[in-house]
Amino acid sequence: METVAEGDGGYPYDAVKIVWQDAETDDGGWQVHSELAPKKHLCITYGFLLQKTKDFCLIASTIGISAGEPENCSRFQIPRGMVQSITVVEKRAMKRKRKTAPKVAEQAPNANP
Repeated sequence: METVAEGDGGYPYDAVKIVWQDAETDDGGWQVHSELAPKKHLCITYGFLLQKTKDFCLIASTIGISAGEPENCSRFQIPRGMVQSITVVEKRAMKRKRKTAPKVAEQAPNANP
């Protein structure tokens, strides 16, 4: 029998905090070159880390389970070159399903010999 551990939704993803540098644009108006002043624009994003490759981090803000299979929505992809740090907030926020034996009811001892 396959069950989900108590307090557990069967999700195989870490909950993470990602600090990353966003690309930025100006207001689009004319500017003189002497006014060039690039600045760092750091962002912090929390979510469930769905995938991490050498090129990007893919996270989802919401995960769920339907018909026994994990699903997600509100995905957000951050290029790895922009990522400053990734911190695991909760390791495998929800564990995968596990197999357990069905519970057997306890029988009271027989009072009659």
